[in-house]
Amino acid sequence: MHRLITILFFILFSSIGFAQTDIYDWIEIKSPSEKPVIIIGGSSPDNLLIFDNLGSFFQLRNGIWKQISIPNKEAYIYYIVSASPLNEHLIIAMDVDWYAHFYKLKNGIISKQNLIHKNPFNFFTYVDSQTVYAAGSFGSLAKYDGEKFSIIETPIKSHIDRFYVQEINKYWLGTKSDGIFFYDGITFTKFNCYEGKNHEIINFYSSGDSLFAITTNNDYLLLKNNTFTHIDFDINKKDKFDFTNKHPGFNSYYFEPDYTLSIDIPKLYKPVSLKNFLDYGIAFSTLDGKLYRSKKLHSNYYTELTQHFNINPFINGNLSALSVHDFNNDGLPDIFLSYPNSFSEIYYNSRQSTFFPKIIKSDSSISRSYGYIHTFGDINGDGYTDIITAQFIDGKSSIEIFTGNGTDYNKFDELNINGDLNERVIENLTLTDLDNDGDLDLIVVFYLGAGSNTGSVIFFKNSFWGNFTQTKYSDQYKFNGWNKQSISADFNNDGLNDLFLINRWGHNNLYINTNGNLVKKTSDLLSDTTKKISNIGAAFDYDNDGDLDLIIVSDSPILKLLENDGTAHFTDVSDKIKHPDLTGKYLMSNYNTLCIGDYNNDGFQDIFFILKSNQSSYTYLLINNQAQSFTDKKDIYKLDKYKLNGAVTSDIDNDGDLDLIGYDNFNIRLLINNLNNRNFLKITLNNIYSSPISPGAKIYIYKSGGIDDPRSLVGFRQIGTFEGSRNQYSDITSHFGLDYNYLYDIKVVFYAGDTKILYGIKANQTITINEANQFYAFILNLPGNLFRFFATKSIQIYLLFIIISFTIFFIGMQFGSKKLSWDIRSIVFLSATNISAFWIILLVTLDSTNALVKYILPTSVMLVGTIIPLYISYLIKQNNYNTKDFIKLKEELLQLSINFSHGQWALTNINGIILLLENLPHDFEKNEKIITQLQKRADTFEKLTLPNFQRMVEIASSIENFLSKDEIKTSASFSSTNFASLKNMSKEFLLNKEELLDRFKNIKKFSAIIKNKITREYSCNPEEVINLIIDSINSILVEKNISILKHKDYKEELSVLISKSDLAKIIGDCLQNSIFAINNKPGSIEISLKRLDPKLLIVIDDSGAGIPKSNWEKIFESGFSTKNSTGFGLYHSRETLKKYGGRIFVSESIPNTKTSITISLNKGAGDETNSSSD
Repeated sequence: MHRLITILFFILFSSIGFAQTDIYDWIEIKSPSEKPVIIIGGSSPDNLLIFDNLGSFFQLRNGIWKQISIPNKEAYIYYIVSASPLNEHLIIAMDVDWYAHFYKLKNGIISKQNLIHKNPFNFFTYVDSQTVYAAGSFGSLAKYDGEKFSIIETPIKSHIDRFYVQEINKYWLGTKSDGIFFYDGITFTKFNCYEGKNHEIINFYSSGDSLFAITTNNDYLLLKNNTFTHIDFDINKKDKFDFTNKHPGFNSYYFEPDYTLSIDIPKLYKPVSLKNFLDYGIAFSTLDGKLYRSKKLHSNYYTELTQHFNINPFINGNLSALSVHDFNNDGLPDIFLSYPNSFSEIYYNSRQSTFFPKIIKSDSSISRSYGYIHTFGDINGDGYTDIITAQFIDGKSSIEIFTGNGTDYNKFDELNINGDLNERVIENLTLTDLDNDGDLDLIVVFYLGAGSNTGSVIFFKNSFWGNFTQTKYSDQYKFNGWNKQSISADFNNDGLNDLFLINRWGHNNLYINTNGNLVKKTSDLLSDTTKKISNIGAAFDYDNDGDLDLIIVSDSPILKLLENDGTAHFTDVSDKIKHPDLTGKYLMSNYNTLCIGDYNNDGFQDIFFILKSNQSSYTYLLINNQAQSFTDKKDIYKLDKYKLNGAVTSDIDNDGDLDLIGYDNFNIRLLINNLNNRNFLKITLNNIYSSPISPGAKIYIYKSGGIDDPRSLVGFRQIGTFEGSRNQYSDITSHFGLDYNYLYDIKVVFYAGDTKILYGIKANQTITINEANQFYAFILNLPGNLFRFFATKSIQIYLLFIIISFTIFFIGMQFGSKKLSWDIRSIVFLSATNISAFWIILLVTLDSTNALVKYILPTSVMLVGTIIPLYISYLIKQNNYNTKDFIKLKEELLQLSINFSHGQWALTNINGIILLLENLPHDFEKNEKIITQLQKRADTFEKLTLPNFQRMVEIASSIENFLSKDEIKTSASFSSTNFASLKNMSKEFLLNKEELLDRFKNIKKFSAIIKNKITREYSCNPEEVINLIIDSINSILVEKNISILKHKDYKEELSVLISKSDLAKIIGDCLQNSIFAINNKPGSIEISLKRLDPKLLIVIDDSGAGIPKSNWEKIFESGFSTKNSTGFGLYHSRETLKKYGGRIFVSESIPNTKTSITISLNKGAGDETNSSSD
């Protein structure tokens, strides 16, 4: 299977990976038709046969077009025409009813065959010189045998999309919905596909005995065991194959028979048909009706493809900055444009060769006021390109720093200029690491100083991660001059960046970096070549000797080339630039452009130069002839027609050659290099010890095996030395022209001092070289990343709200745990739910522009998620408290009622008072005995009876719906003052004796009401409870061979004063004890209900082992057990019965015969006998 997939890869991509690509120019051929045409034949671009799809053919011979038309062509709506290799062409014309008519064009004559088919045809397929098939809709198939067409009947009902010739009489047909058919010239055979589906087939490929089919869903099917089975195949996995780099702005075409010849045509032409005439060239027609023929060139050239790349800014002569950087770190160069007093925008590159513009939004415009000086670099070490811009507002200079994350830019800092220079316009900005600490420092160049004096240079030291402080040299005057530009580079190869200042009206000056101090060197180091008028310059290694030379735009000659001997001693070799326009004296302009790069991939860096005057603009492309001379080839490279104001260079289409991005008064000009060879190597560096996007690092390219041998050096670059224009910055990716047929060793010296060497590197690729491994890089970058992260305003706001949110949540969890008795599971659940919801909402709203949504909403979710559970828990707890209090109140009322009615003092005390009051003699005040009795009972009533009764009334009144409204009203009369006369034996007592008597009777009556109400809630039918218990243990009794009997000695239904659940628990425990005690089988248990007024007895007898008399009371003690149990059951039973005025005891025990447990209970509501006691 792997072999087959490899074969398929080769079939699909060998035409791409190993194709030979020539370079062509395109010459227009005047078309005879105003409509789009199709090239269908001919012997050369000078001898063409074209068809306009309206029934007319045009033949070009000796520069003259001849028209040939199909008879009655207006009757047809469309045609298919064969692009025959023979000197004849087959034509099928479809009429308005979609019927097909058959024609032949031969020797300039069109003839019609007497054949009509009811369905249309869509394409021709050639088998050999005498056999051609036509296929079409609804299974239509026709064969041409060299003389005439004939219709072939097929079993196919849907459209035939593909007719594939594997060999003679071995044909495969792919259909719309009928699947795959094989045709041997006589018989059709249908082949099954995987899953039994009839896939729509759009193509076939074969290799040896292997046949592949491709569906519209890009599924790949392999014919195996007479079935097309699915195979895993990803057409995008190209990494194992060698591909020629294709131009995104071009279409590539490959020609039969072996597809080894390919041609690139700019997409702006929009070709619709193309014909290869081998040695005679190529011709194609376009969508807009034009014809072109090829002209083979021996050099690459530039084609403008601005519109194709979706770059369409409105410049109108007003562009202040142009730069190319990989702003979003996706490996592709993006384009920065800045318009003065307007806005800035970045055109982001995509791998689909389309740019997407985005206006930079910031809290301070990057494009404003006078000055508009820009520079670019990573000043805070986050790996993204930042923007530094100089402004001149209200007569003051300042520098604004905008840090970016790849898509958005925010103002990070503003640097004020100290001293007199703050009233002068900044001329140039340069980022470089002057103090070798790993951070980019800033050089600020002034052309003018205070008054009309010369300008100077000031320095801002990057203390840490983009925080700049202005520094000043003690001999600051040494930088004075009419300064135009600063170039920071290591000119003497000591590992430190030096400074070269270009001075417009005086000497250019070189400052050697000596232990961090810039020491000015005398002009003899530069010979006398610096004593000229200068404007801009760049440092580059034009002769591949491993040191940086200088190119300076000057006056006579205009381009000065200074060759470095490696120790910062320079020699004027300007005579190597051979161009008459560049040797004479020239009035200097502020707007010149230098772009350094290897534009033909020959290994030597060339010079693209724009010389702009007030009248016009002149473009030069000076090709480096292996360091011997420079030759202007702007006309060969088709750059002579452009009048540009500025330009930068980059491999904008990522195909391995350097393109140019320029601009004129009206438009951006994206000039694409069509070199299209594999002789290149692009290198990006990932610095760790210094700023990730940092100038200063050096790259040496040697022939394989020649590291550090100057004779093997084929290329040298120092990052960041090519800035040869005002506000124009080329891509810092290092591009080398290298022969693809050789291997190379690469040595990288990072500016921090670390060296990396790679061996055996092949050209035709882009590589990234890391200064340190990922783990070490992470550790080194961690402090800076944390600083930048927490220094971000939005992050600080987020942190504030996160702290608030989690503080609220923590307090809530603490309150829930301590005050509401939340267990650990509840806390874990709420924590997981709230924290997850918080982070989900925070992430979802991360890109929101609404501050309330972005910051407040996540905190609100956390707040609500904390408060709602707390509130619900509080309500539940309060309800539980109320329920518990309600139960406790009822239990207390029950106890009071039992004590009141069944005790020795309460009801007896009231009955005694009533009896005395009803039988008082007239002269009772003379009877000491009666008075003493009455006072004693009155004293008992006041101290014991009345407080208990009043508590009963209080509880009964507080229980919702327990007493009626009238009963509650009556309860208000039972105050202590209403009974005070009884104790005092006052005259009032004698006068209100009857009223007092009624009050005591009301107490008795009211207590009975309360008792009946409360006992009704705590009463149950013991017989029902016993039956339920017996039913629940019946299976156990059967299993243990124990019989159970029950009986009662009364006929009526009686209740007992105890809740059903409590009684069930007590009887259940007693029966469990009985079952456990019965060892002799069969055993028996008997339950008796006995009426013994005012009590009801439940007697449980069993035939168990019995209870020693010494233990009759002990078994009711807490913890006592004779069977290794808890000893809590009978203890709990006795304690429970006490609440109801009942008791439990052992009444009899005869081992293995009869043991009796008696439960004594008060009768329930309505069943007890009320009695009065004196």
